[in-house]
Amino acid sequence: LGHPRTGTTLLHSLMALDDATFGYCSTFCVAFPSAFLWLEPFKALFAGLVSEKRPMDNMALDLDTPQEDELGVSVLSAGTSPYMPLTFMTDEPSFR
Repeated sequence: LGHPRTGTTLLHSLMALDDATFGYCSTFCVAFPSAFLWLEPFKALFAGLVSEKRPMDNMALDLDTPQEDELGVSVLSAGTSPYMPLTFMTDEPSFR
């Protein structure tokens, strides 16, 4: 929906409130994009690994929080996502 740090998390969270109209990926889904269905019965075991707040902006975070699917794409693509240079700006030339 937009570049990092431009309010996309807030927009995703607001859109996810209308679950009759919109669907969303949860933090759990984007963390394990190739195995989240298989790992679903064990989700409670992973809950302790997630902080209650995001460190960069103090927003609530848990395994069911709406999350941008770009994170899952980045995990599946071994870091070839177009967002990688934005995330690691000092290493930008290595992503060309």
